[in-house]
Amino acid sequence: MRRLRLATRACLALLVAGNIAGILVPAGLGWDFANFYDTGRRASAGLFDDLYHPERPILGAAPQGTLAFYGTPLSAWFYVPMSWLPPGQALLWFKIQNALAFAVALGVLFLEFRRLSPPDQYSQARFAAGFACAALLYQPFWTVYRVGGQTTPTVLLSIALALSAHLRARFGWAALAWVVAILIKPAFGPGLILLAGFSGWRFFFSIAGFSAVAGLLSVVTTGWAVHRDFLEMLRNNAALVYPWFYNSSIYLLTGEGALSWTLKLAALASFLWMLHRRRPGPREKVTMALFFALLFASTVWEHYLALLFPFFCFAIARGANWSPSVRWTVAAMFALAASQNLILALLLRDHFPSAEFIWKVWKAAPLLLGWALLMKQPANRRP
Repeated sequence: MRRLRLATRACLALLVAGNIAGILVPAGLGWDFANFYDTGRRASAGLFDDLYHPERPILGAAPQGTLAFYGTPLSAWFYVPMSWLPPGQALLWFKIQNALAFAVALGVLFLEFRRLSPPDQYSQARFAAGFACAALLYQPFWTVYRVGGQTTPTVLLSIALALSAHLRARFGWAALAWVVAILIKPAFGPGLILLAGFSGWRFFFSIAGFSAVAGLLSVVTTGWAVHRDFLEMLRNNAALVYPWFYNSSIYLLTGEGALSWTLKLAALASFLWMLHRRRPGPREKVTMALFFALLFASTVWEHYLALLFPFFCFAIARGANWSPSVRWTVAAMFALAASQNLILALLLRDHFPSAEFIWKVWKAAPLLLGWALLMKQPANRRP
């Protein structure tokens, strides 16, 4: 017990120190940060028709960067406060926001998944130590600081809050939190559609209602023209497979084209079958929806793997009841996901280009292993 508590405190201390370092190191001014900073500048100036044209100047000034914006038009308003500050200060505050979002999201996930662990003190202490250690080692949490901050921490927080509300049958709040997450990251929309189809009519109509309100508000506040650009962006990116050193998608192994769409349909069919056959509870449904969104996406940026963390929370809470083969598979998934460091990937690309297929397998392996594991589980049993 004492060792477990010491391990928990040590991991938490290192987590705090790591986040402080990530905030203070001014990395990423020209990376993802620039994307959100420029979006805030354009929204503040009313230049919504330029949201999906990152190369265009902003009121005659050069943009901070030239990365594409992948959020919804309505979400552009979220970044307006960044435009009130010079880039250096905005970078600092954006990273602080990321750290706080991660902290609250992890706190909510800890409380909700701890309930699955046996109630005795030793089991609870073991869960706390395992959770803190996993959060410390999980590389996708740390990538956001290298690229200047990201919106993934906020998405994870929204989904954690949605899960908490869902468990308490507060479907309106759960739907609202999910819609906010999808406004920020539309790439996770397929997961929400899957979840809405298997969570009852109250949740379905709540999702439909909030989505309709958000869509109407978006058109009223940003205009229709930008929505044509948004839909074109979604269409162009639906099957676009980015290079392996940025991407952790299973479609690295198939490339673009008919084979990738065949695999997407296979993923959809398998998850529909699993949800119908196993009749999972709310935690399992949300976890499976997140996993499906990642499996369906043609491009999975490394930080997107942060949304696999609820899956690993199951392992920490319930892993003692699983067979050795399942435990080893989950451990391999975690190790492979945690090893996907952007700096390491770029080094491998530059120094070992002939081993590209091996690196693609490495990047796609966490999702492939997870898919195989979910398919293997029998009916009426938690993953």
